Amino acid sequence: MLNQLEKKTLYFERFNHLFSHYSRIVIVNIENITSNQFKKCRKALGKNSILILGKNKIIKKVLKEHIKKKPELVELFPYLSGNIGFIFTTVEATKIKEILLKNRLPSPAKAGQLSPSDVVIPAGITSITPDGTSFFQALNIQTKISKGLIEIQTPVKIITKDQLIGNSEVILLQKLNIIPFSHCLEIKLIYENNFCINPKVLDISMIEIENILLDKKLELKLLESFFLYPNSIKIEKQLKKSMIDLVHLAQKLGFVVEKIPIIKNCGAEVINVVDVVNLNQNKKSIESERIAEKSDSEDEDMGFGLFD
Repeated sequence: MLNQLEKKTLYFERFNHLFSHYSRIVIVNIENITSNQFKKCRKALGKNSILILGKNKIIKKVLKEHIKKKPELVELFPYLSGNIGFIFTTVEATKIKEILLKNRLPSPAKAGQLSPSDVVIPAGITSITPDGTSFFQALNIQTKISKGLIEIQTPVKIITKDQLIGNSEVILLQKLNIIPFSHCLEIKLIYENNFCINPKVLDISMIEIENILLDKKLELKLLESFFLYPNSIKIEKQLKKSMIDLVHLAQKLGFVVEKIPIIKNCGAEVINVVDVVNLNQNKKSIESERIAEKSDSEDEDMGFGLFD
């Protein structure tokens, strides 16, 4: 059996090895996580990730050694408090978060703990008999007796986020068979390729990123219009003006232009305008030929003499 000093030495060496060989480290909060849930998360993460609980004093000693080579690791110190764990991984942080959320487990309310969220009891008939009215009265919940059972008249919030949970609330939730909370390993910080990343970044979807890039692209395009040298906006505006002038010129020359095409592609649209003008020119020439043929035929019909 290893003594305490030998265990600490092995623990130090293991963390030292992991910090040296992994460029992606995820610090997680393990508050209210059971050992069974911890084992399930470790299994779900697979072989490409190592989930290990942190002993803060030893980890700080390891970091002090590594800070000499990587000064940016100093940003990890504010997060080395409380019950924390480390995930050393080669898997993308987004996938790590998905795995942790899939292993979320329901958790009952416990007296004396801070509530992670608000708890609201819905209105309706409960399974509690009238002798349990005192619990509702202690929490100022309006009830009535309906079909021999207690009925809650309106929804009521009995627990507020970040406030201590009382014993009465816990007993009432147990009687109502309500498990109000659920817990999972919560990401506190992501360290990747010498950068510390806030976990809120993982909540941004690709659609939101595309919309942001599109907005910035439009802003840059608008900025281009103020430049003196030729750019895409100025060329596009000049092309529109040229097309309008071309259509007006065609109309002055006697051609009929039904509509001005929308500019989508510089070269293609100019060809489209020319095609419209040529098409109308062809139509006009065809109509002229038909009128000439008709007049010729009429002249031929009228060519008989009076006495024939």
